[in-house]
Formats: sequence, C-alpha cells, structure tokens
Amino acid sequence: MAIAPSNHADEQFALAQSLWQHDEVARAEAILRDLVARNPAREDAAMLLAHLLRSQGRFDAAAATVFNGCRENLFAPGPSLRG
Repeated sequence: MAIAPSNHADEQFALAQSLWQHDEVARAEAILRDLVARNPAREDAAMLLAHLLRSQGRFDAAAATVFNGCRENLFAPGPSLRG
C-alpha cells in the first residue's frame, strides 16, 4: 500500500523533529531542506528549519528561510515592518 504524499511529508517532518531533539542536526536539516524544497509553502518545516539554523548560529540562512517561507505563503511584509 502506497503512502499518500501528505502522510509521507508529515512522517518526514515528525522524523526531522525527533532527530533534531536527539541532536542529530545534520540529518534533521537534510530532511527539512527536502521538505521545504518539495513544498515551499509548508510553514512548519520552514520554521523548524529556521529554528535549527538559528540554533547553529547560522543567522543569515535562518533569516533567508523565514523570508522565503513568508513569500511562499503570500505573507504581506508591510504590517510587520517597524516604522
């Protein structure tokens, strides 16, 4: 029986969360990058990837991940900008 794509993606996300919690950062990052590449609008994967990157001191990569996720989800930046 084939796994539906969304179920597979959800399983991959859960695996990435578990790996990250068990300090297997490289494996978690690879899975999250794949999830985001396959579905750029998947906010949970993008945010966990950004959190992982930030925890590693990779702030530019984390910011770019959040920015791209917001753009994919048609987030309007205007209301969040400080004036």
